[in-house]
Amino acid sequence: MHCITPRPIAALTPLSRRVCARLLMLALGLCLLAVLVEPVLASPSDDAALSRRPSKQAIRQQLDEILAQDEYQTEEQPEAWWFKPMVAAIRFLGKLLERVFRARDVLYVAYPLVFWTVVVLLTAIVIGILAHIYMTLTGAFGNGRSRRGPAGVELPPRHSPGDLRARARQAAERDDLGQAIVYLYLAILLHLDRQGLIVFNRADTNRQILRQLSGDVKLVATMEPLTNTVDAISYSSYVPTDAEFARVEQISEVVMAR
Repeated sequence: MHCITPRPIAALTPLSRRVCARLLMLALGLCLLAVLVEPVLASPSDDAALSRRPSKQAIRQQLDEILAQDEYQTEEQPEAWWFKPMVAAIRFLGKLLERVFRARDVLYVAYPLVFWTVVVLLTAIVIGILAHIYMTLTGAFGNGRSRRGPAGVELPPRHSPGDLRARARQAAERDDLGQAIVYLYLAILLHLDRQGLIVFNRADTNRQILRQLSGDVKLVATMEPLTNTVDAISYSSYVPTDAEFARVEQISEVVMAR
């Protein structure tokens, strides 16, 4: 009895490389053909689906309906009472400036001489206003340059402390105690300036000068009542007494003995 033996696996020869390459090229060709032919073979139903796509206006309307729902609403903050008037004022000023600039351009083109005359006059007015403000401020806050005392006597320019004390004695002999106290105060300031404790500038206020002495607590405690008295004399109709003049004279002796 003969047995039938199976063929060995090694007998199954693999495909050649040339055959594999041809199969691969065939597969790539079929894929390329499918890509090129697919749009031509597309069914009309696909075009109909594209035509049924909603328009931009419909999409926007649907979005507005969604955002109008309660869950998408935010609580509006009440406007301040001054907001609307401020907006109206800004708009009015904008229109006014627009008209002014338009009129300026027309005037510059049609009447250049009148235009430059107006410019010069407005410049002179602005300079005059600024000069008036400067003179008012320096007169009110200056430390005696253009300020006058209660008796209408202008404070003197910078002298030595001894000269100012002599003027104070002369004013006291004339019973002009307000001017005498101011002279003593100026003598003290000049003395402190020479000692390097302050920088005496007539444009500074009395309070600014007092703040320069903030490092010396005892001197500030001594000078502060005198500063209050001088401010009262210079900015009001305050008339000091003989006792107050004697107190200021004593303060000047104590301070100038430092």
